[in-house]
Amino acid sequence: MSRTGRCLLLIVAAVLLFVGPTFALDSSRVAGVRVIHGVFAAETGQMVDFKVPEGGRVVIKNKHVTYHLIPTILDDGRVQLKIVNPGVPGAKSMREIAVFELEIGGGMVSNPLVPFSLGVTSIKPETLLRAPVDKAAGTGTGCCIICGGWEVCCYPASGWCCTINSSCGSSCGACNAT
Repeated sequence: MSRTGRCLLLIVAAVLLFVGPTFALDSSRVAGVRVIHGVFAAETGQMVDFKVPEGGRVVIKNKHVTYHLIPTILDDGRVQLKIVNPGVPGAKSMREIAVFELEIGGGMVSNPLVPFSLGVTSIKPETLLRAPVDKAAGTGTGCCIICGGWEVCCYPASGWCCTINSSCGSSCGACNAT
């Protein structure tokens, strides 16, 4: 190895020795989770992509109605998206409107009971940083975008994050630190 190569190797080793430990991650904050990559299509044609970890939820609303999408990964690998209407605030149960059982990559599916279509593009096991526990962040933290006359919000499960991207040019992300 040339003298320049040895010097470069020594510099890299020194940087890793002194700087490396400052970049170490707390392993208790890193965990594996299955993330559902889904698509909402408004009747106007605008599309909203969402990524929500298992246990999270997506809320879709316009000026007349609010729907909650509760995703469940089924044993056979399909995704069940249960559409519920939250009803009266504070009520203990939600009224089920429709259930979509979607094949991964199976395209968009509509249901005559709701004025939009849904699809699931993938389920990916991902290693994510858990949301930091920050009492100032509050509970139920989510993010919302407006596209195609609908407000689409994601609310991640406790300790996780979610993201939304739309064909309308807006996007957001949120973490639930509870």
